[in-house]
Amino acid sequence: MVSCNSLDQQQSSLFTSQHTPQLDDITMVPSIITPPPSCAGGPISPASICSDHVDIADQADGRWIRLPEALFSSVMAVEPDINPMYQTSKALSDAWLKDALRMNDKTASIWSRLDIAYMSAICAPNADLETLKLMNDWNGWVFAFDDPFDEGSFANNPIKAAEEVIYTLATLDNIHPVVSPDQNPLRHTLQSCWNRFRQRASPALQYRWKKHLTMYCIGVLQQVGVQNKASRLSVEEYMDMRAGCVGAYPCIGLMEFAEGIDLPQDVMDHASLEAISRITCDLVTLQNDLCSYRKDLIQGEDSNIMFILRDQGMTDQEAADEIGEMLYDCYRRWHTAMANLPFWGEGVDRDVIKFVNGCRNIALGNLHWSLYTFRYLGDEGPQVKKTRMMRLP
Repeated sequence: MVSCNSLDQQQSSLFTSQHTPQLDDITMVPSIITPPPSCAGGPISPASICSDHVDIADQADGRWIRLPEALFSSVMAVEPDINPMYQTSKALSDAWLKDALRMNDKTASIWSRLDIAYMSAICAPNADLETLKLMNDWNGWVFAFDDPFDEGSFANNPIKAAEEVIYTLATLDNIHPVVSPDQNPLRHTLQSCWNRFRQRASPALQYRWKKHLTMYCIGVLQQVGVQNKASRLSVEEYMDMRAGCVGAYPCIGLMEFAEGIDLPQDVMDHASLEAISRITCDLVTLQNDLCSYRKDLIQGEDSNIMFILRDQGMTDQEAADEIGEMLYDCYRRWHTAMANLPFWGEGVDRDVIKFVNGCRNIALGNLHWSLYTFRYLGDEGPQVKKTRMMRLP
């Protein structure tokens, strides 16, 4: 879900480290969901909030790949339910994020067009307006936070990256001083999301979401370490790394809150539910890498499993087909985990079913948003979804 590559690197930059960012101080550079930028008013360099698509010439020839049928198979073979509060939450969140992240008008317009709220509305179809807006706001933060680690000021500086993560996680301490948007837009945004979450969430949910946010930040640091290695990761190593930094684990915590799920920790620790959570991350990673492959080719990004498979001698189509087989393996693991679930009694079992369906909705939301937003495929997403054919540069 997170990973933001450059929109139009001369279009908009969100933050600057020399002075307090103003609404017209933006240049954009960005990478799911995955996600973009880091901070302002401090020693950290500027970054952006989201990335635009890159157009390719309108030509009938060129390379094409067929997306694997597995993308829409098994637990993904359903039409998503969309929260009726989608448009209202989007309008409220877009306005709030523009102020909180100190976007200028151009950046705010691009963010609005990315329409992350559509993904939130599928991930939590039953959430109330306040909670759905919180999900949108957090997605705004995670897109803005990720980019400097991916290709910005922290990408080649592990020490500075670790410092930023430490200071960011410190805002989740309930005694941390209030961070204003002028002091640091990103920390302000996360702190606001956390404070709103903890005011309405049980201690167990607070523990889990803080744990998920910590796992995500550790994953981001692992990604920085990988970027500074000379050799490419194996498929297994890549999937392990992406599970941490793709941003799906914190989405699971928000989904629990949004859907009114509050399972005991010993139930959440069961191997089957841990497996469902990890498979959700794997589904999101594989979906992202397929849908973003064209954009990655254009922008010269290679943090994508397609490139690992191509290094093994596969063609573009063979690599896409191999991802299809990996998706089928995810579905088999999903059904095995379901078959191994114990019975805890009516009340707990009801919430377990809601949790499993919620995890599915996170992957479903990511898939449908990826083919809906202009971020990856411009205005061709609906046609790609219909034909399963993707044109490459």
